[in-house]
Amino acid sequence: MKNLKNIRFLVFAIAIGLFSCTTNQKVDNAKSKFCNSLSSFVEALDNLDEAAEVGTMDDFDAAYTKADKAWNHLENSAAKLEDVEVTAAGKSYDKLVDQINKITDDPITEESAEQISNHIDATASEIDEIISLVCK
Repeated sequence: MKNLKNIRFLVFAIAIGLFSCTTNQKVDNAKSKFCNSLSSFVEALDNLDEAAEVGTMDDFDAAYTKADKAWNHLENSAAKLEDVEVTAAGKSYDKLVDQINKITDDPITEESAEQISNHIDATASEIDEIISLVCK
C-alpha cells in the first residue's frame, strides 16, 4: 500500500510538472506572437508616416488599412496574455485614427502630415515602452 501511495504521488508530481511545462510553453508562444505583432505594428506605423509625408491619398489609405489590421492583430494577441496592458497605446492610436478621419485634402497637406506624424510618434512611444517591458 505504501508503494501505491508513492507511485500515485510520483504520477501526480510528473503530471503537475508536465502541465507546468505545457502552460509555460503556451505563454512563451503567446508572448512571442505578441512581440511579433508589436514589431509589425511599428513597421506599419513607419509606412503610414512615410505615406502621409510623400504618398498619394491612395498610398496613405493603403498604409492606414495595413496599420489598422496590425493594430487589431496586436490587440488580439495581447488579449491572450494576462500581464500585458495596451490601454495607453490604444488611446494614442485612437487619437491617431481621429486625426486621420479629419483628413479631407488630397494630397495630404504638410500640416496634416505633421499632425499625423506627431500622433504616430506618440503611439510608437507607447509601443516602445511595451516592447521594453514585455519583449526583453
